Parts: sequence; structure tokens; C-alpha cells
Amino acid sequence: MPFDHRMWVGGTMKWDPNNPLIIGEAVSANSNVTSIVPRGFEGDKSKLFLTQTIEYSMKAKSTPSLYEERTHVYIPKTLPAKTARPGLSDNA
Repeated sequence: MPFDHRMWVGGTMKWDPNNPLIIGEAVSANSNVTSIVPRGFEGDKSKLFLTQTIEYSMKAKSTPSLYEERTHVYIPKTLPAKTARPGLSDNA
């Protein structure tokens, strides 16, 4: 709280062509938060940008086959719990 609304901002994926994931093999994922950047705290548009990295490795190997980076933005929820929809009454 109050940053309870998350949106996907973007991401990248990098594959190791010499270390492919094999269908049917067990895979593990190691996830880390690599950065949290606050923005807009001077005004009323405060946001948190969070970058997460995930490395996917086959259980039999120690080096990752896939490296993924995800970026999300967390914002305060600004809409009330029940919002009116145009053209609909409370009985709809």
C-alpha cells in the first residue's frame, strides 16, 4: 500500500543458443529484483518502476539457458471500488 496496482511496462528475453532448454527436462528459475526507481514523488503522479531478472536453467546444468528481464510500474489505485458505467443504471 498504497502502490497496489501493477502494470507491465516491458521486458526482454535472451536465449543461449549453445545451451537450449529441452522439452521434458526439469527447469529451475532464479528471480531477483535488480532495481526499484521512484518517479513523480514531487507531485501527485507517484510511481515505482521495478525491474526483475529471472534466469532459467535446466536442473542438470548450472548455466542459464534463458535470461529474462521484466519491468513493471506500481501506482496507487485511483479508481473507487464501484465506478459508474455510462449508459447503465444500477439495475443493469
